[in-house]
Amino acid sequence: MKDHVELPFVHTAVSLAYIKKNRIKAALKILNEIVKRFPDFSEVHFYLGIAYDKLNSPDSALGFYNRALSSTIQLQAKQYSDCLVRIGVIKF
Repeated sequence: MKDHVELPFVHTAVSLAYIKKNRIKAALKILNEIVKRFPDFSEVHFYLGIAYDKLNSPDSALGFYNRALSSTIQLQAKQYSDCLVRIGVIKF
């Protein structure tokens, strides 16, 4: 994966497709690579949270959701509200 501005978005979209197809391990492989190169990219943390949520790992999911909310590059409004809902579901 090259350090190009558009690549995190492309690879994140591919990982989301994997998540939707329930191919969580494939999604995690891509997302973990992206987060290494772009640690402040909140969307990656959000999708990592979803992936770990699907793996029934609520503690890991919660950590990634919280990082998504506090990252420098902010989530879109819908993702932000989805993230808050998912945190609420895990905590309560």
